[in-house]
Amino acid sequence: MLEKFVNAINKGLTYVDSHTASQIAEVIINQFPDTSIESLTTAIQSYKDIDAWRTDISLTETEFDRLQDIMIDAGEAVHVQRQSLLYLERKSILSNY
Repeated sequence: MLEKFVNAINKGLTYVDSHTASQIAEVIINQFPDTSIESLTTAIQSYKDIDAWRTDISLTETEFDRLQDIMIDAGEAVHVQRQSLLYLERKSILSNY
């Protein structure tokens, strides 16, 4: 099941990397019923402009630590240890991708 999830995430990242903001917006607009296609396209383009979307799911330990910091600062994660088991597990599971 994890392999299917990883493959699906990679497929989505590849799609985002290879399509324009307007093409992506057209595909996902139904997920944002209160948002105009123009606003959604602008938001997607903003993320693309700052390279916010990765081209694959791999993260270095430094990148993972930064992600944890962002989650903690946003109040989305509490009691996260730096060398967390999640990072070590993710690293071993995804080493084949």
